[in-house]
Amino acid sequence: MDEQREEKRIDVNLQIKYKVENSILGNKTKIQNLSAGGLCMSSFQRLVPGLTLSLSFAIPEFEDEISLKGQVVWQKEQENVSNLFLLGVKFQNATREIKTHINDFVFGIYP
Repeated sequence: MDEQREEKRIDVNLQIKYKVENSILGNKTKIQNLSAGGLCMSSFQRLVPGLTLSLSFAIPEFEDEISLKGQVVWQKEQENVSNLFLLGVKFQNATREIKTHINDFVFGIYP
């Protein structure tokens, strides 16, 4: 897992809804860590790198839910837990406003 992180990342325990692009059914899981450029989340689905996901989550101190697309950039099976995977997801269409809200949360700056 050689990755180049461009943004500050923090560990979190936030709920996220996600759906594989062109899929009917969505899922809920937890975000493990978050930055303005992407996130790491857990999943009981093995999602291969390259898949596009529709993501929706809320961060504390902000009224609006954040909805955007992300691309799976890596996945690995979680140690000691059968059929649980960690997924690295890079945001694809995060607006400047969304990035600002996430950075405010990451850096502890609230409106």
